[in-house]
Amino acid sequence: MKVADNGKRRRQFFCPECGSPICTTGEGAETKEIGIRVGTVNPRDQLTPTSQIWCGSALPWLGEVPDLPGRPRD
Repeated sequence: MKVADNGKRRRQFFCPECGSPICTTGEGAETKEIGIRVGTVNPRDQLTPTSQIWCGSALPWLGEVPDLPGRPRD
C-alpha cells in the first residue's frame, strides 16, 4: 500500500520472482480502474490507451498524445 501525492491509498502489485512492479489500483470504488505497467504486457502493440496521467511531469522530448485526455497529476 502506498499513499499517492493526492492522498489516496494505492495498492501496488509486484512480480514474486523479480520484484518488478506489475500494476496498481485504488481502494473501494477506485478498484474499477487498474494501472498496468506496459512493459508487463505482451503484445503491447495491441493495447489502445484511453487516457494519460502525470502529464505535468512528462519529459519535454516525449511530446503529447493529442487524441487522449490528460491531467497534470493522478
